Amino acid sequence: MEKIKNITVEEIKNLLKEINYPGFSRDIVSFGMVKNVSTTENGVEITLQINSDNTETISKLQNEIREKLKANGIEDVNLTFQKPKNQSVQPAGQQKPINQQPIPGVKHIIATASGRAVWVNQRWLLIWQRQ
Repeated sequence: MEKIKNITVEEIKNLLKEINYPGFSRDIVSFGMVKNVSTTENGVEITLQINSDNTETISKLQNEIREKLKANGIEDVNLTFQKPKNQSVQPAGQQKPINQQPIPGVKHIIATASGRAVWVNQRWLLIWQRQ
């Protein structure tokens, strides 16, 4: 293997900023996916954190990174993909339910996400109680 030209980690990150995440118009650096970039005697090592199991997306991303770096004189590229540490391992259907405790004196709980919905729900509740 041939030594790579003197290239800094910052220059590599700038090259990676030109690579958009597949299907998005934003680059992988601004998305925060590039976790580590280091240079070795013969190439670079890049660690990416991707929250996807889609092998097609990961493969496309690998190819784009390798092509971009190869075009800039970097042939030996070691890519490592990792999952976020706080990602749930269980599928949604197998997760344990939240331990909910009843509220004394409250029969029904209505969750809302906007002020208008609160007003509508309160009006509905008043009408419902009168019947």
